[in-house]
Amino acid sequence: MSGKFKKREIERKGSEKEQEKARKLLDENAEDLANPEKLNREFDKVTAPGEPGVTSKPKKREGI
Repeated sequence: MSGKFKKREIERKGSEKEQEKARKLLDENAEDLANPEKLNREFDKVTAPGEPGVTSKPKKREGI
Protein backbone atom coordinates (compact mmCIF):
# COMPACT_ATOMS: atom_id res chain seq x y z
CA MET A 1 0.00 0.00 0.00
CA SER A 2 2.77 2.48 0.79
CA GLY A 3 4.12 2.26 -2.77
CA LYS A 4 0.73 3.27 -4.12
CA PHE A 5 0.63 6.41 -1.98
CA LYS A 6 4.25 7.24 -2.78
CA LYS A 7 3.47 7.13 -6.51
CA ARG A 8 0.52 9.49 -6.03
CA GLU A 9 2.70 11.89 -4.05
CA ILE A 10 5.30 11.95 -6.84
CA GLU A 11 2.58 12.59 -9.44
CA ARG A 12 1.14 15.39 -7.30
CA LYS A 13 4.54 17.06 -6.92
CA GLY A 14 5.12 16.81 -10.67
CA SER A 15 1.82 18.48 -11.47
CA GLU A 16 2.53 21.23 -8.91
CA LYS A 17 5.86 21.94 -10.61
CA GLU A 18 4.17 22.11 -14.03
CA GLN A 19 1.57 24.52 -12.68
CA GLU A 20 4.29 26.70 -11.17
CA LYS A 21 6.11 26.83 -14.52
CA ALA A 22 2.86 27.81 -16.24
CA ARG A 23 2.28 30.59 -13.69
CA LYS A 24 5.79 31.97 -14.29
CA LEU A 25 5.22 32.00 -18.04
CA LEU A 26 1.90 33.77 -17.56
CA ASP A 27 3.56 36.39 -15.37
CA GLU A 28 6.29 36.98 -17.97
CA ASN A 29 3.73 37.22 -20.77
CA ALA A 30 1.61 39.64 -18.76
CA GLU A 31 4.62 41.96 -18.35
CA ASP A 32 5.38 41.78 -22.07
CA LEU A 33 1.78 42.44 -23.03
CA ALA A 34 1.71 45.45 -20.71
CA ASN A 35 4.71 46.91 -22.61
CA PRO A 36 4.05 46.44 -26.35
CA GLU A 37 6.82 48.91 -27.24
CA LYS A 38 9.38 46.64 -25.62
CA LEU A 39 8.05 43.68 -27.59
CA ASN A 40 8.25 45.65 -30.83
CA ARG A 41 11.88 46.62 -30.17
CA GLU A 42 12.87 43.04 -29.40
CA PHE A 43 11.02 41.79 -32.48
CA ASP A 44 12.75 44.38 -34.65
CA LYS A 45 16.15 43.31 -33.31
CA VAL A 46 15.47 39.70 -34.19
CA THR A 47 13.92 40.28 -37.61
CA ALA A 48 16.07 43.21 -38.78
CA PRO A 49 18.33 42.46 -41.72
CA GLY A 50 21.98 42.01 -40.89
CA GLU A 51 24.86 44.20 -41.91
CA PRO A 52 25.67 44.32 -45.64
CA GLY A 53 28.02 41.58 -46.71
CA VAL A 54 27.00 39.22 -43.95
CA THR A 55 25.20 36.10 -45.11
CA SER A 56 23.64 33.28 -43.23
CA LYS A 57 24.78 30.71 -45.80
CA PRO A 58 27.80 28.67 -44.79
CA LYS A 59 30.83 29.09 -47.02
CA LYS A 60 31.79 26.20 -49.25
CA ARG A 61 35.02 24.57 -48.26
CA GLU A 62 37.61 24.51 -51.01
CA GLY A 63 38.81 21.17 -52.28
CA ILE A 64 35.59 19.26 -51.72
